Amino acid sequence: MFESLLKQSYTYIFCALNRLGGILLSFLLLLFMGIACTKDEPAVAKTNTITLSSQTFGSQPYYSMGYSFEKKGFYQRLSSGSEIDIYLAEVVNPMGDLIAVQFSTNTISESTFGFYLNNTFADSSAASEFYKNYTLAVFPEYSSLTEPIKEFQVYTFKTWKKNYVKFWIKEMRIFYIGDRAEYFDVDIEFLIQRDGSENLLN
Repeated sequence: MFESLLKQSYTYIFCALNRLGGILLSFLLLLFMGIACTKDEPAVAKTNTITLSSQTFGSQPYYSMGYSFEKKGFYQRLSSGSEIDIYLAEVVNPMGDLIAVQFSTNTISESTFGFYLNNTFADSSAASEFYKNYTLAVFPEYSSLTEPIKEFQVYTFKTWKKNYVKFWIKEMRIFYIGDRAEYFDVDIEFLIQRDGSENLLN
């Protein structure tokens, strides 16, 4: 009778372990499948906000920072190569006073494209609404250096990798030392389409 009870106990324990192992194995399989599915999902284009600045750093030669839409990062303009897609170029009057900034891009021979101004709006609401509803790239012409920029403008840019970017100017700020303008900061919101198509859906 004791042996019979012992066998029953072993059988019960064995079955319980098998059941627990099966549950654990199923959980691990589901977890693995979830990770695999997540990796296979295509990247969703997202809108981003950055601040461009004409502020200079270092000591001769001075340098400012540019931004790469492709690499999503800021780079020094001294040794950036092809990384920089956009930076601020300062405009000064004959007296040497800073009065405006322009968008500029690094020129890389035949692979350089540039900026197209879609429209200039009276306020942020109108510019933001146009930007959100602007879903198919319009790029009939371009320039590697824009006219002096203004708040609430919407632009299309084509990178050296031939991907379209839409962006709009949310705010511009001027920083002074005394009465003299020292540099500009410009906030832009952008979206880059990384498949080379004209589709600019958010």
